[in-house]
Amino acid sequence: MRLAIIQIWEESFSDNSISPDGCTLHIDKEYRNRYVENFYNNRTEEVPDTYERIVGRESFVKISEELWDILSINKNIRITEVEFNNLIGFKKIKQA
Repeated sequence: MRLAIIQIWEESFSDNSISPDGCTLHIDKEYRNRYVENFYNNRTEEVPDTYERIVGRESFVKISEELWDILSINKNIRITEVEFNNLIGFKKIKQA
């Protein structure tokens, strides 16, 4: 298992409700910061009815060698909530 940075995301709705929206994995903090900055910079001034946002601070997780192989090429990986839950269930992502 290798260390990676994880950032949790949620989806926010105009009725003030929220739902989990998966996570992103990052090879290091610099790539995480760039990813989040690019994500927020691509937004318009107008607040949409639904939008994604980060939850809390990033943290470290242990990931499987298979995930690491993908991450080492792409530097950032977006993972849906269903995929995230499956990866945890299959022990491909663990708390560091």
